[in-house]
Amino acid sequence: MRLDLLMGLLLFVVISVSGILASEDATGRAEEIRLEGIAIEPFETADAIGWVVSVDRVLIGPSKLEDKKSRAFRHLSAVYPEVVDPEIEPGDLVEVFGFYRDDGDFLLMYSAGHHIRRVEPIERNQMSGLILGSVFDGDTGDPAEGAELDLYLVANNSLIATESSYLDGDFCFEGKTEPDAKYLLICTALGYETWKNCFVTEGHGNAQIIIELNPEDAEVTKPVVVTGCISNADTREIVEGADVRLFLKSGGSCALKACSDSCGEFYFGEGVEPGIEYDLNCEAQCYKTWDEDFVAEVGGEIWFDVELEPL
Repeated sequence: MRLDLLMGLLLFVVISVSGILASEDATGRAEEIRLEGIAIEPFETADAIGWVVSVDRVLIGPSKLEDKKSRAFRHLSAVYPEVVDPEIEPGDLVEVFGFYRDDGDFLLMYSAGHHIRRVEPIERNQMSGLILGSVFDGDTGDPAEGAELDLYLVANNSLIATESSYLDGDFCFEGKTEPDAKYLLICTALGYETWKNCFVTEGHGNAQIIIELNPEDAEVTKPVVVTGCISNADTREIVEGADVRLFLKSGGSCALKACSDSCGEFYFGEGVEPGIEYDLNCEAQCYKTWDEDFVAEVGGEIWFDVELEPL
């Protein structure tokens, strides 16, 4: 009788230990995750404490969790009780770093690094916006080291950052861009034609850019290029859809017409004769007419910063 009781007790212990190990193994296989969100409300149960969080963006882990509400919590018996920031208030921006569970919650355990903490707005700005890309030779496919990249905010035509490509042709702008904003990127490198393009960042202020540079041909005579950017003289905002005309000073006739694009830029590449005097004229609704005389140079690029004064 005592032997049967002893065997039953031993079997109970084995089953219990196996259950604990299985639970630990399952936790060990859980996916580590880091995310940002808004603290909605605190909660406390008989064995846990934490916050309900509305997930804004996932930094590490599955993106499917974005725009959903989950609980970030620790057990009251946790070794690291400080993993829940006591300064958090409802509506604060918070960062969560822990384990993602199948039930959609986030468990803070096993590490002092796992946490839910309040994030300052300036701290978030430093983490937001990542522009990654690479520059390479359009003919050979080789990376272009030392290319200079200028990043402009199109809304006010302002230069916000300058970087250079690395040995492998890669480049990076970090913490410089905002979500859903339009930017102009200009790339220049010795022996190559200038590259420029506008793009709009994604919801987190991110974008990926691939740049193919066309080598310059020294034996070909460059055409005369007249280009520039049109903006509001008061606000520096770009002006899209402005009418741009080139008039011959000698006869007053209109030689060429163009229109400013979504980046506020215009371009005359063919038909501009070197050594000829022109009058560059710009008109846009609700703005005063702008004009300037110039002489086209052989093989040169003439850039105009056109600032229109509002009526």
